[in-house]
Amino acid sequence: MVVLALLLSLAAAVLANIGASLPIYAVFIAGALLPTAVYRVLLGGAMNLGLCIGALMMMLVLTLFASRLAAATHRSLRIGHENRRLAGALEQRTREAERANLDKSRFIAAASHDLRQPVHTLGLLLDVLQGQSLSLQAQETVTRMAHVLDSLDSLFAGLLDISRLDSGAIEPRRTDFALRPLLLALTDEFNAEVLAKGLSLRCRASDVWIRSDPLLLERILRNLLANAVRYTLRGGIVIACRRRAALLRIEVWDSGIGIADAQQGAVFNEFYQVANRQRDPDQGLGLGLAIVRRLGALLGCPIELRSRLGRGSVFRFSVPLAIVPEPLSDAAPAVNDAQAALPPGWPERQVLVVEDDAHARDALVSWLASWGCQVVSCASAAAVREALETIPAAPDALVTDWRLPGGEDGLDVVRLVRQRFRATLPAILITGDALDDARRLAREHGVVLLHKPVRPAALRAALGAHWLTARVAETVAAPSPPRAGAPRRQEGAS
Repeated sequence: MVVLALLLSLAAAVLANIGASLPIYAVFIAGALLPTAVYRVLLGGAMNLGLCIGALMMMLVLTLFASRLAAATHRSLRIGHENRRLAGALEQRTREAERANLDKSRFIAAASHDLRQPVHTLGLLLDVLQGQSLSLQAQETVTRMAHVLDSLDSLFAGLLDISRLDSGAIEPRRTDFALRPLLLALTDEFNAEVLAKGLSLRCRASDVWIRSDPLLLERILRNLLANAVRYTLRGGIVIACRRRAALLRIEVWDSGIGIADAQQGAVFNEFYQVANRQRDPDQGLGLGLAIVRRLGALLGCPIELRSRLGRGSVFRFSVPLAIVPEPLSDAAPAVNDAQAALPPGWPERQVLVVEDDAHARDALVSWLASWGCQVVSCASAAAVREALETIPAAPDALVTDWRLPGGEDGLDVVRLVRQRFRATLPAILITGDALDDARRLAREHGVVLLHKPVRPAALRAALGAHWLTARVAETVAAPSPPRAGAPRRQEGAS
């Protein structure tokens, strides 16, 4: 009886280890208990028969438990394998969806030149039309067309910015810079619109230096300010900065309509607007905060939102602080407003225009001619080579498109003209590409880059900045006239 009890205890203990495999457990329990049971039957007697029957019943019970354990184990394994298969399939589908979304974004970013070209040409022609003498009814029609074109331009710019961010075409270029001048410039930019709505705009920023990408940071703040001005009907807007250890928290407060808790997560989605259910384009397109969220993630400073319905909102994010550099002792004199003012015309300036689109080329020529410039236009780099044979002197500026026929681009034209006249003449590169290649190459070659659609003010400012810088440099380099009574220096004198 003691030996039988020990064997039954061993069979029950082994059930937890090998019971999940019914054949293995059946072989084990049969080898452990059947010899003892058969031996008891052969010995004979009521007690031995009872022990044999008890042993057989325990074998049956333990085998039944092993059968249920094996079934549960197999079911659990099947579920585990199915879950892994489904997880793998879901991961594969997710990768395919992300790849498709990335391909779509890259396609839109790469095709941005072809998408922007019609808008760019239409803007040029419309601006030429605005400069002509028109009837009152025609002027109203042109004004409406300009309004529609601005909406279309904003939509294209927003969509292409989102596609560039999603495709990874934008890489932040972090540098150390002072934040206060940037905030003051943005405050001055929005001040007229704020005053027109009867609001107040205040800037509370100390003289701190931060490390970030100034262009992308400016885009974030401009979108946040535009959003605050649009949805603030009374009160005001405040831009504030607060130190937090090695970080600087930048906040944009407003006393606008506020955002309900249920909508705060959705305001960063594309085309979502809290108070524009009628989809009025005059109230924006709903892409500003979507771009802000992507730019914040790109710079490593996620945007936080706190808002109360009817009480206003605050958007905040943090950027790392930088070490303030020592002030320069020999600082260059700043150019005052009178010097920076653009001249009314440039009658003695010669500009070389290279544009393969005939409509855009004619509009550019009309623009520059209306400003008094003498224009030479070409449609390709091959035409530029022919024109250079007849141009006696280097042009004062070069305005060229990025993409040109014949497998050449605007930088090829820049290099060609500069090599022909052995001079680093000012060059403006106009592009509709959303990729960073054009910006990087333009920076390496000292070329100003303008993105399509180009407005007359942007082109005029770029040309004026070129020629103003050259005029200031000539003034600084020119020798000052001798003072009365001062002795002239003889050549060869020590």
